Amino acid sequence: MKNLNQEMRKAIENGDYIAFSKPHWDFHNLLIDLSDNYIAKKVIKPMKLRLWNSPRRRFHKKWEMMSCNEHEQITEAIKKRNFLEALRVIKQAHWSFKYNEEYVRWVYFCT
Repeated sequence: MKNLNQEMRKAIENGDYIAFSKPHWDFHNLLIDLSDNYIAKKVIKPMKLRLWNSPRRRFHKKWEMMSCNEHEQITEAIKKRNFLEALRVIKQAHWSFKYNEEYVRWVYFCT
C-alpha cells in the first residue's frame, strides 16, 4: 500500500493523472481485499466501479494529494493494527461526501 501511494504522489507531482489512476485503483482494491467481510465486498466493489467510471471533467491536484495523505494515515493505522483509526479516516475523510464535497463539485460538475 505504501509503494502504491508513493507511485500516486509521483504521478501527481508530475501532473500525470493517467499514471495516478492505476495505483490509486490498486490501492483501493487491496484495501477492500484485506477485508474478510463478504457483504462489504459485494457492496463496495460495485459502488467503487460506478464512482471510477463517472466521467471527470478536470483534476484537482490538492484533492489528489489529500487522498494520498489519507492513504498514508490508513496504511499507518493498519500497520499498527489500529483498525478503528483506519476506519475513522475512511469514514470521516476519505469516503465522506461532506468532507470532499467542494472537490467533488469542482471536478465532476465544474461548480
